[in-house]
Amino acid sequence: HMRTEQLTGTKSSIQFRNWTVEHGPTQWDERDVWTEIDDYLKINDVRAAAGLLRHYLEYISAELCHRLRAPVEFRGDAQYQLGELLPAAISRLRKLYGKAKDAENSWGHKDQVEYIAAREATFAILADASKAEQCQLNAAVHYNSWVDLGKGDFEPLVKTFRNLLTGFTCSDPNCSEYLRVSPDRQTSECLRCECGKTNINLLKGSPHAPPS
Repeated sequence: HMRTEQLTGTKSSIQFRNWTVEHGPTQWDERDVWTEIDDYLKINDVRAAAGLLRHYLEYISAELCHRLRAPVEFRGDAQYQLGELLPAAISRLRKLYGKAKDAENSWGHKDQVEYIAAREATFAILADASKAEQCQLNAAVHYNSWVDLGKGDFEPLVKTFRNLLTGFTCSDPNCSEYLRVSPDRQTSECLRCECGKTNINLLKGSPHAPPS
């Protein structure tokens, strides 16, 4: 959370996947998550790979909901599950794209509407693919049928979710930061990344104003 909020001011920030009284913090380097999952699959430990994937998706889905200001039913114990967080983030981004198209249409910015529509269409494909894989992920994590899944069964699922997360990022490969709604309270004005190269307007123009 500190890294995504740019609170550290350094590239040496770390993430904790867990923290217990007995063992203290367990470090989680986001860059190595996918490598660690691949390592589990190399030894055909699908159960471990599925558990790690689910835990990471729960973490990153919470961050996405925060950044996109996605509505999630409040829980006093803060024990949110993947099935509550990831669909909320997906739904929110889709609605933001719809709102952005309406906004740019109101300004007469057809090029921007086409750009947003292209992003929206790409994201829809990624989201639909991940939804088709959800039941298999749940089965693996909840010990229902993980023994029936091998490396070849699980690798496409990992790729599907990894691709899905790219749909929430800046289109510039040199940035790849997750998008966020700005400001973080009150009226949403834009959907942008930290570098500013992706900056999508969410505010409609006056109905009496000429196209700019």
